[in-house]
Amino acid sequence: MHGVNLRSVDLNLLLVLHALLTERHITRAASRLNMSQPAVSHALGRLRALFNDRILIRCGQEMRPTSRAEEIAGDLEVILTDISHILERPNFDPSEAEGKITICATEGAITVFADALVEAKAIARSVVFELSSEQYDIERRLKSGDVDIYVDTQPMLTSSEFHSIELFRNDLICVMRNGNGESDRISRADYASRDHIMIAGGTNDRLTHFLREIGIMRNTTVITPGYFSAANIASKSDLLLTLPAALAAHVCEIFPLQQRRFAFDLPEVALTMSWHSRRDSNPLHRWARDIIVAGARTAPTVSAA
Repeated sequence: MHGVNLRSVDLNLLLVLHALLTERHITRAASRLNMSQPAVSHALGRLRALFNDRILIRCGQEMRPTSRAEEIAGDLEVILTDISHILERPNFDPSEAEGKITICATEGAITVFADALVEAKAIARSVVFELSSEQYDIERRLKSGDVDIYVDTQPMLTSSEFHSIELFRNDLICVMRNGNGESDRISRADYASRDHIMIAGGTNDRLTHFLREIGIMRNTTVITPGYFSAANIASKSDLLLTLPAALAAHVCEIFPLQQRRFAFDLPEVALTMSWHSRRDSNPLHRWARDIIVAGARTAPTVSAA
């Protein structure tokens, strides 16, 4: 499209294209745009002529974007967002905001900023917060817009497409059933000789790697998907559970568990937040990120970054 005269292009077609690429269905796109189905079908024909590409290919009940359309999608999102910023009111009021924020985070991370999210929801009643703990293929999902905000103990995303900040750092704490140990600190020998319950992924992957470096091999007999189920099992058994301090304090309020610090050195764990650059200046997304930062950094037993 090099050298295209913009005066000859109906820029409203870009809104239709965005709806079609989002919905991948002419009827749903028409409903989204408050247009008739024939009008959207006609606009799709004009888009195909404009880009010299089929844009969408019918597949069953839906339509799939062509390779060219997928290339356009990311730039289109940025362009429409920038135009919205130019036209929007200068002051963002969350109480009047509408939209959806998709947050991908571990169960433990969600717990850390949950109170702040509840307070935010009381203000922004028309904003939907969709929480997911599915950690797969996160960079692709941030690029596509399937995920808006990613919070985890994984290292920061380093690509220039993403922004990342560290929310806080936490000591690791050993948690065990009440009466399952009397000393204030757990020794290296005791920790190595006991059976453990482990939470899959995240913090425990890096902890296992570090322990191996210092010659400690945990005997893990139970692996769970989240910290809450792990704490429940630990409270009813002799298994040891290692958690960031913020989560250790939380589960000890709920279950008959006690905390023990380590008599040997373990690294801190850092909670980070990442998002795609096209969401960086969006007022609603910026407000949601600020809510998460505030909630995380005011949680008990955390050290702010």
